[in-house]
Amino acid sequence: MIRHIVFLKIRFNDDYFYLEDMLIEVRIQLNFLFDIIPGIGRFEIREVIPFYSTSPELVLICDFADMDSLIHFMNHPAHLAFIKWNKNNHVKMSTVDYRTSVEEFKPGQEISSSSDFLMN
Repeated sequence: MIRHIVFLKIRFNDDYFYLEDMLIEVRIQLNFLFDIIPGIGRFEIREVIPFYSTSPELVLICDFADMDSLIHFMNHPAHLAFIKWNKNNHVKMSTVDYRTSVEEFKPGQEISSSSDFLMN
């Protein structure tokens, strides 16, 4: 299984209501992806506890059965449209993908994350 995590830092100018409106709109747009793109297992959107001013406001956690399912999601027109829409609304968007089980790591496979390295 592949876990896909996205951290979203919303661009705003100290306007609380704008931030709240954007959080709602981003959630709506993300839920739309879940509704129309096949192959997404777990799909979770959470608000982040803001310990630092640089902390993101939202985190998206998705599980996919395999790398092909994740690639299908990443290249789906609805996902690409979300990225385009999202580009002007966020200062920062970071992602991380990793395997959640040892069985999926094959000897000789390129290490692409620290979790792969720890499983070897």
